[in-house]
Amino acid sequence: MAFAASFGVAACGHDEPWREPGDAPRHGFDDAARAELTAAGVDKYFDRFEPEKALTYSDFDAYVFTPRDDGPTCMYGSPFRVSVRDVGAEDLLIYLQGGGACWSDLCAANEDASMGVQPIGWTDADPDRNPTLSQMNVVFVAYCDGSVFSGDNLIRDESGKVVRRHRGLANLSAALDVARSRFPHPRRVVLSGSSAGGYGTILGTAVVRMAYPGVQLFVMNDAGPGVTNPENPSLMNGVVNDWKATQFVPASCQDCFAGGQFTGIVSWGLEHDPTLRVSIFSARQDAIIGGAFLKMTGVEFEKVLLTETDKLHAAHPDRFQRFFWQGAAHTAIMAGYYDLEIDGTTLLEYVDAMLEERAEWRDLVE
Repeated sequence: MAFAASFGVAACGHDEPWREPGDAPRHGFDDAARAELTAAGVDKYFDRFEPEKALTYSDFDAYVFTPRDDGPTCMYGSPFRVSVRDVGAEDLLIYLQGGGACWSDLCAANEDASMGVQPIGWTDADPDRNPTLSQMNVVFVAYCDGSVFSGDNLIRDESGKVVRRHRGLANLSAALDVARSRFPHPRRVVLSGSSAGGYGTILGTAVVRMAYPGVQLFVMNDAGPGVTNPENPSLMNGVVNDWKATQFVPASCQDCFAGGQFTGIVSWGLEHDPTLRVSIFSARQDAIIGGAFLKMTGVEFEKVLLTETDKLHAAHPDRFQRFFWQGAAHTAIMAGYYDLEIDGTTLLEYVDAMLEERAEWRDLVE
């Protein structure tokens, strides 16, 4: 295939040219954690799938993958796509698109992969509006798997016909192959995602870290806090039975889903990567996550959100911070993004402080 030569460099993303033999990684998971993740299959789809074609436009390149049930594809069999904006930067933003979720009890999700880099909020290329993140190369990972970039399962009807494809891990892995082929040695990587993409950053942190083991990683989770409704196991049943996502939980993290919450995985990542930095952005009473998907009142959602993230912040006060605003506006983008402010600090200032590791990056719960 024509892309074989260019994708041959993808494996270079595993290299750490600054390391001497026997040295510990400057950034990234410890060796035991990496071994656990490999044993769980988190990196099993790396370097396996090449795009069918690449398309070049004035401001982005798009990579299109042939649909296949054992590889990257959308939920109902349409092509998966990844878009790249290369501005010649040292830093890389990997953005996971949002768009609902699908499991047996509730299916409301993007069915087809978009193409291009949506110019809103986190991925806005305007330096006047988005001064820090606009300066980064962007890999925009389209969402169409229904399993928040975490699934690895085919749903069949009684006749055995495939009716849904939850290929989230394969899709994300294919996108990271594109990323590593285009940007094998970035200075810093920012993993960001909104809504379903925010939830996707939770397992996605491990996948990205395996792809870029020696690079400083920042995670910006917008409205995907990893909480579920403790009174309604529907979503957790979907994660286990429909998406088969819990198979990728490392052996030492078997209590990571305690109480039906995903936040333990975030804590595990912080414990095993001493330079990892994570921020969660959320409305205290998010009406879409809390109401539409988790079937909770605003007050109920807020209680779980604060309880679970309080634990994370208490365990990792220097490397896990929150930016929580009052109200129900879903995602920082819908809450205003450019003008969103808590306690005198705008979201844009907060992002810059996080990346520069300044004191202004702190826990802000309005």
